Amino acid sequence: MGETLMAWHWALPTRVVHSDFLRTTQTAQRVAKWFDVEGVVDRRLRERDFGELEGQPDARYAEAWAQDALDAEHQCQGIEAVNRVAARLLAVIRDLEQASRDECVLLVSHGDPLQILLTALEGRDLRQHRDRALMQPADVVAWPPPVRQWP
Repeated sequence: MGETLMAWHWALPTRVVHSDFLRTTQTAQRVAKWFDVEGVVDRRLRERDFGELEGQPDARYAEAWAQDALDAEHQCQGIEAVNRVAARLLAVIRDLEQASRDECVLLVSHGDPLQILLTALEGRDLRQHRDRALMQPADVVAWPPPVRQWP
């Protein structure tokens, strides 16, 4: 995390909006302090609800992702449907855009919801969210993507 902050080359955030889970709160607090900006909790940025798989070995998540690839609306084993995850995270984006057009807001969330959000923002089929390069802890993705500079 420290290396990411030291090598920051993106627009400077004016606010940090984050999930209320401990790990994301700790990350957001550190980033907000670094940039001397406000940190705000938004529960819609929470991790995806994996239903009966919660607390199970990580290998079991592959079952959910296999179902995701077939049906973005599935709720097998009580898992939150991909399309619902996309809707709640897109609502965060929509609300932020309506409230603060001139701000640069840094979102701090979790891997699966962010994969789903980026897939939705790219206009791709939500069943393909695991086809994106997987995000790692402290990864930063600028959105919208920078405009390509032509030679």
